[in-house]
Amino acid sequence: MILPSLRPLWLVVFGLLASLAPHARPESAPPHVVLFLADDLGWAEVSEHGGAADTPHLDGMARAGVRLDRYYTAPICSPARAGLMTGRDPARYGMAYSVIRPWASFGLPPKQRTMAQVFQRSGYQTALVGKWHLGHAHLAHHPLQRGFDSFYGNLTGAVDYFTHKRFGAFDWQRNGETVRDKGYLTELTGEEAVRVVKTRDSNKPLFLVVSFQAPHDPADAPAGLIEKYKTRGVVGPRYAAMIEAMDRSIGKVLSALNDQGMRENSLLVFLSDNGAPSAYPWRNHPLSGGKKSVFEGGIRVPAVFCWPKQLPEGSLSSQRLSYLDVFPTVAEAAGIGLSAKLELDGDGLWNELRTDTMRDAKDLFFGAEDPLVVGQTVLSGSWKLIQYHHKVKDEDRVFLFDLAKDPSEETNLAQEHPEKTQELLKKIEQWQERHPPGSSRYTPEDPHPGWIPPRDWAIHGKRS
Repeated sequence: MILPSLRPLWLVVFGLLASLAPHARPESAPPHVVLFLADDLGWAEVSEHGGAADTPHLDGMARAGVRLDRYYTAPICSPARAGLMTGRDPARYGMAYSVIRPWASFGLPPKQRTMAQVFQRSGYQTALVGKWHLGHAHLAHHPLQRGFDSFYGNLTGAVDYFTHKRFGAFDWQRNGETVRDKGYLTELTGEEAVRVVKTRDSNKPLFLVVSFQAPHDPADAPAGLIEKYKTRGVVGPRYAAMIEAMDRSIGKVLSALNDQGMRENSLLVFLSDNGAPSAYPWRNHPLSGGKKSVFEGGIRVPAVFCWPKQLPEGSLSSQRLSYLDVFPTVAEAAGIGLSAKLELDGDGLWNELRTDTMRDAKDLFFGAEDPLVVGQTVLSGSWKLIQYHHKVKDEDRVFLFDLAKDPSEETNLAQEHPEKTQELLKKIEQWQERHPPGSSRYTPEDPHPGWIPPRDWAIHGKRS
């Protein structure tokens, strides 16, 4: 027996600190982290909000974990994924307003540290399966250069689910090399995620991002699933079929985690990158607007955090948590300290999720732009201000909502509260100053004249 007085000083100090740690976990090993990301899944498309698709595996995660009632994300794909991966407002590096289209050459700037890089440097095996959409034209933007040990999937977006092409260019690869695997994109994504789980390095914890393209256009799914929802009389049967296909793939990953004895020590996160398009049959009801807009339907989406015995089972949190908070929150859960040099805009809210408590949220900003209109919004407490500018008419429209009383944004209070309106307009003006001067803000929706798609996106990135 070693007497306390003879123990090394560092061991005594470590033991004392461990006994005082407020978030100490019973597991000696760090948790595995599996992040499931849907694409364009609207608020009303999950079963708890009245969705038509059968999603037993998502429902099971929700029953076993914490559902977020106020999870916010950017209203369009690339900015949402950029903020999620970096924990930093994409306005800071010129990516707040537009998606990266196939003819664009920009991507997530290499100087921006990603969640994958931090987990990788903290001893995790890191893998990305599915859609990237944070840069394809230059190798420096690709996933293997951004912290992922392995990548299987597509660099761009809106790839055909069966041919794996966009604009005739093939976009399906493994670690930079084109693969001609046949099958439905969503099913291939799930199968690869299962393979990663089963063949992982058992000496390391796993950080796995399963990034589905579903249910983003082009709307397609296996014929049997489509017929199932046609028989039910569901409006938009292809869309419902795509959601169920995603849920089935999630179920396969969860089964693999169980089979490998990983489930009890795995933090599972499910998110959508943005809201669904506002055109029927996509649904964000009762939220207004949709994808590409800064109304609630574009930026407020379903989200679940699940970790057995670490998070309250079957709970609903009203803590406002955004895509910028996911990185620091997940790192906090994993016991990873984050350097102040990262200059994150998000907060670690693990304790709030774990203890079902609330913290005042920071002001949150979003932007979206199309050929005619640019929209910007700020969420500040329960207040939300939206400013739309018509670029051709040079006209502004301003909306002010109290979301605590009016979550569907039906009553514009801008005239009734002029002081609050001016206060929040000033905040948007200050937020606009974050955007780097001279950087691209909007990517045109049509290719520039003379643009020719590459034959193969994997080869294209290597040559640039």
